[in-house]
Amino acid sequence: MVLCTNTVCPNPQCDFQKGERLRIPANKCCPECISSQGSCQSEGVTYGEGSVWQPSPCQRCLCSGQSVSCSPLSCPALNCPADHTEHTIEGECCPQCVRNGGSCRWEDREYRDGEQFESGLCSRCVCSDGEIQCSVAECPSVSCKTNENLVIRTGQCCPECVTNPCLSAGKQYQVCALFHHTLHL
Repeated sequence: MVLCTNTVCPNPQCDFQKGERLRIPANKCCPECISSQGSCQSEGVTYGEGSVWQPSPCQRCLCSGQSVSCSPLSCPALNCPADHTEHTIEGECCPQCVRNGGSCRWEDREYRDGEQFESGLCSRCVCSDGEIQCSVAECPSVSCKTNENLVIRTGQCCPECVTNPCLSAGKQYQVCALFHHTLHL
């Protein structure tokens, strides 16, 4: 048995990016750096033995025996019906059968038939048979009091009534302006 006394240990300065790790060896008090057996480096990232990852949608890599081996993904053969075509969606590797005219393109992005997306803050769109159909948010009717302003807040679609401290009896005053108002009791 080793008894550790108050000892100031030097910082071993392990290179964790290269797979080194801290270890306190038997019969010692201070840690030291040891190399992680079976780890791999790829694009600045350390992967453990047996790790599998995809650096891109169509590539799969494996850490084995301290080396990285990458291979392209194989996609199944598609036999699309006559009214369908092969289409690869952004971020995916393998193509899918999509109804002709079924996909839509909007602001440099591809959408599948039936896929919904937002176009701006107040409209929702859907790709339908190759065409984009958008609908604008419906807002409830709003009636403001005389000391309120109708405002559309940042990030919202519909207007709302907001109390304005510079609005009195329907008249707008500048901030810090003085005004006289007669109260009728």
